[in-house]
Amino acid sequence: MMFWQNLRFALRSLRSNPGYTAAAVIALAIGIGLNTAMFSVVDGILLKPLAFPNPHELLTLREDILTPGTTSRYPFAAGNLYDYRAQIKSVSIVAYGLSPFSLILPNSDPERYYGVTVTEGWFRLYGAKFVRGRDFTAEDFVPGKDQAVIISSGLWRDRFAADNSIIGREINLNGRPRVVVGVVDAAYEYPNKAKIWAPLVLEGVDRSRRDFHAYLAQGRLRPNFTLEQARAEFSTVLANLARQFPQYNENKRIFIEPLVEESTGRVRPALVALVGAVTFVLAIACANVANLVLARGAARKGEFAVRTALGATRFQLISQMLTESLLLSAAGGILGLVLAVIAFFTFKIYAPQNLPRLEQIVIDFRVLAYNLGAVFVSGALFGLIPAIRMSRTDLQETLKDKTRGGSSRTHFRNLLVVGQVAAALMLMTGAGLLIRSLYQLSQVDLGFQPDHLITMRVTPLPTKYNGEIDRQVQFGRDITRNLATIPGLLGYGISTDVPLQGTTVRFHIRVEGRPLQTAATAPVADYFTVSPTYFDVMKIPLQQGRRFNDNDTRSSPRVLIISEEFARIHFPNENPIGKRVEIGLSDPPEWREVVGLVKNVKNNGIDKGIRAQVYAPFFQVPSIVHTQAASISVIARTSGDPALAAQAVRAKILEADSSQPVWQIQTMEESVNNSISRERFTLFLMAVFAGVAFLLAIIGLSGVVSYTVTQRTREIGIRMAIGAKPIEVLWMIEKHALLLVASGIAGGMIGSILIARALSVLLFNVSPYDPLTLSLIALIFLVTALLSGLVPARRAARIDPAVTLRAE
Repeated sequence: MMFWQNLRFALRSLRSNPGYTAAAVIALAIGIGLNTAMFSVVDGILLKPLAFPNPHELLTLREDILTPGTTSRYPFAAGNLYDYRAQIKSVSIVAYGLSPFSLILPNSDPERYYGVTVTEGWFRLYGAKFVRGRDFTAEDFVPGKDQAVIISSGLWRDRFAADNSIIGREINLNGRPRVVVGVVDAAYEYPNKAKIWAPLVLEGVDRSRRDFHAYLAQGRLRPNFTLEQARAEFSTVLANLARQFPQYNENKRIFIEPLVEESTGRVRPALVALVGAVTFVLAIACANVANLVLARGAARKGEFAVRTALGATRFQLISQMLTESLLLSAAGGILGLVLAVIAFFTFKIYAPQNLPRLEQIVIDFRVLAYNLGAVFVSGALFGLIPAIRMSRTDLQETLKDKTRGGSSRTHFRNLLVVGQVAAALMLMTGAGLLIRSLYQLSQVDLGFQPDHLITMRVTPLPTKYNGEIDRQVQFGRDITRNLATIPGLLGYGISTDVPLQGTTVRFHIRVEGRPLQTAATAPVADYFTVSPTYFDVMKIPLQQGRRFNDNDTRSSPRVLIISEEFARIHFPNENPIGKRVEIGLSDPPEWREVVGLVKNVKNNGIDKGIRAQVYAPFFQVPSIVHTQAASISVIARTSGDPALAAQAVRAKILEADSSQPVWQIQTMEESVNNSISRERFTLFLMAVFAGVAFLLAIIGLSGVVSYTVTQRTREIGIRMAIGAKPIEVLWMIEKHALLLVASGIAGGMIGSILIARALSVLLFNVSPYDPLTLSLIALIFLVTALLSGLVPARRAARIDPAVTLRAE
């Protein structure tokens, strides 16, 4: 009964003060809305379990290869993989190899789809559900009988119009006939939105190789085993392999982590930082509303005194004020939910597409439950302490003088503002550091010029080009010859990869005259095969020696061009020109002469370190693995917008061979932007949160200063009556504002150091204790404090002492 009475009274009270109600609801809506939207993101990426049965049992498996000063994480070589599958008892192991498929249907251009070849048991491990057909059977993995293929329900609907006769149908994949035996539910398009799965069938030397790391593995813990037991068992098996095959397995260790940790590990620090930021925003909003509640409470102290005199208990006063607070919070939560939905859809539109588990970010009952929880927590945060303080009404003192507020209450309001300033300062410091970091990223020397470049990839059909080196060379020559006929191109070239697109292959290298090394100890380098025009079109400067030319063919001595980092590591204080290097570990070694030295290029990420790089002539050795034709990247430089030349370049590639799908068409500037898209988006969100926090803190500061002027009107009138000048009164009020901000800055600086340390993993070439950023943020707050206190200070300076004292 008392609750309904409190609710009716609270509704009347809030309706009678629309300005106060609107200010409180808007502040809460911003805080709760941003928190709700951010929770939907964190819940989808980090908190929700993977969409597989018992996802906590799923593991990612890799091998770490330890070389002096570095640790490199590698997929498994086939020999080790099959030994692990045979010997490990604690984990069910499956593996896959990357295998893009070219789907060739009658009367249509070839289309490229992401797919994988998988070991037996792949779909069973993930508990996949089949829409049509069946899973792979043991017979599908028998050499010569491995023509079966499984497609996703998405591909089945989009490309085959959900034709129920798809099972048993023969389709052309990579120039080879395959038979569709199953259609798997789209929820199991794993890994990386795969659309096609084929059996991974290895035999002979391919199955026993331990030097070609090409197979990514996952596993599931078997019943009654723990992660620690699995790690111990893998380590034991690896130790045995190191004794049996030391040339391949020395200096290795096993890497095992929960699958969800691997998929979200890179974005986790950024999301944790953003969660902390948005929590600060809610805390600042609650502090703002608490200040509003205290200010209104000061005006209502007469009402509280009368109610106390009429017999109201302290509990009844507290419950009444808490009801008002929860009602405000509920209104803020409803409006905040609307803002959260708007923020959610905005996030889905502009979020980087390489963000993991983006499809899992939804507004569902978990998000609604979080919103409801935020409403109750916020209501308690800003309502409980003011309610307790205001319920301590001194009846006699209040009825004697209703105009003066208690000094302790004023001190508490000041303390809230100091806390707001400190929290906002910490957020702005974090945003400032990220801005500096992004600026540093934008200034990184990439080693090439990305402007006016268009790139695209073509994957030669295995049935047509694998093992056919002359045909691969001719295909490359046909492409470059056709590109030469496009008017307006400033340059063109081909390569097995281009920087920042995440497909660079790495191989072991050996330097002539140095102690022979094994696959377990040999260093590695990024490896490219390129046309003679590649360095010109990319504008990669030649530092020494020569570029490749048309004389570097299959019949000429093998040559290489190396990067500055390669020379620094392997030829310190030496002239590398004329030295000999081997790519791979052949017996006997197949040496190649270094004929040129080029500038370092950022290959694997703008924020990543420089790696050693080697380049070989495409028309001499198109693929280091002779039995496989490497994918080809085509690069063209234009005088205008490179995107406008994309169709012409694509058409010329298809003229060379119309059976090859052309895919991943993008400008090089898009590749550069994509490589830092997560950093840019994190900065944008942090800046939004910091800006909101700053605005709320300044509004809170301005409110307290205005309240101070109101409370000290009589004092100011007396001061001016006895000779105080308006400028002195103005400075007195401004000094109060500056004192509050200075106190907040002092506390915020301490917190900023902690925030900066937490953000250090997100920073690039910026110290977390950057004095410029800290000083600039503090200066912004001081200047803003002066401006925000100016209006109430000028109002105080214009007080007429005669009018004030007459009113007294």
